[in-house]
Amino acid sequence: MQSNVDVLLNEMQYCLMRDRRASERKSFVRPVIIRNLRGSETSTAFTRDISQQGVGILEQRSRERGSIARLDIYSLLHETISIEAEVRWCEPFGPDWFITGWAFLKG
Repeated sequence: MQSNVDVLLNEMQYCLMRDRRASERKSFVRPVIIRNLRGSETSTAFTRDISQQGVGILEQRSRERGSIARLDIYSLLHETISIEAEVRWCEPFGPDWFITGWAFLKG
């Protein structure tokens, strides 16, 4: 009989196996402020992981694919790092939570 912890670990393994990214990503948990570039909307969230191409963000709202925002990511060693990024995908991640994949924009 599987313990509750085993169920969660198996779920994590399943999620890793269906990973969409071609580039290696690292666990990276930091507060982030998302500033919509097409309006004055601002929200607070948390990064989940990061790669050279983008970042995964956990937040309490859904995002439209193609939305562009400035991500102000908290840094432990520097001032806040600001990066423009585009939403590539968004999925439910529990009641009232969503995980969003953002691609960094060059330029």
